[in-house]
Amino acid sequence: MSEEWVNWSGSLRFTPGRLVAPRDEEAVVRLVREAAREGRKLRVVGAGHSSVPLVETTDVLMSLRAQKRVLMIDRDANRATLECGFTVAEAGRALREAGLSMHNTGDVDVQLVAGAISTGTHGTGARLPNLSWMLHGVRLVNGLGEVIDTDRERDPEFMRAAAVSLGTLGVFTAITLRLEPAFRLERREYFVPLRACLALWDDLRRENRNFDFYWYPRSPLRAESRRRAPMDRACKRLASIPRRSRWVCPTAWCSSRTCRWPFRCNASMHRRRGSRSSC
Repeated sequence: MSEEWVNWSGSLRFTPGRLVAPRDEEAVVRLVREAAREGRKLRVVGAGHSSVPLVETTDVLMSLRAQKRVLMIDRDANRATLECGFTVAEAGRALREAGLSMHNTGDVDVQLVAGAISTGTHGTGARLPNLSWMLHGVRLVNGLGEVIDTDRERDPEFMRAAAVSLGTLGVFTAITLRLEPAFRLERREYFVPLRACLALWDDLRRENRNFDFYWYPRSPLRAESRRRAPMDRACKRLASIPRRSRWVCPTAWCSSRTCRWPFRCNASMHRRRGSRSSC
């Protein structure tokens, strides 16, 4: 038996019968065919950033972390083909060196890119699609150990299914991504009362490339923006709110008597500034 596998939060844990980490596609084919021949299930695990037991198995658990090659860069078409062991952060750095960038990311960048695509991971941005939109082409090993290599131009219906396939079509070994020229984002964060944040919600969402906020009932909630232009009116109104006003928290077990309890939030906005560096 292999060691226990635990996801990022500890909410999912199990012990697979075997944990494998093939170093290339040929090894993936061999392991898939072996599992099929023995009547065993094979699940592919990414960074374990989900709490859903999609990967739980007592048979074979496969990790592609060892496969991290950039196979193709096409700057004219803004595309790149990567093996499937890259995390979002690692892929972002590799793509930046080539002058390219993903259009968006989720809240964190520790997921594997292939896993984020397969589960429909999303970021903020009212006009930005989720990460599965990036998938232009895929190379995968199906349940029979056959290699399938296709893209949106050759088989658009298959690619629609592959975009958020949750591992049901097979083991992705390489993905071709639709990208953008690398760009730089400006990030601003504000600690403000929740009511102020909600009052400006429509403007903040419309005027910023990305906007998100976090509310902690007994402590500051963060709202963020990613900006493309000089500070807009909504951001100026957030910035004008005093940051250091505090109240006494009525909760007896709170760790601080001045914890900014009255429904404060931390707002963050991001807007694009240029085209020389990725976010």
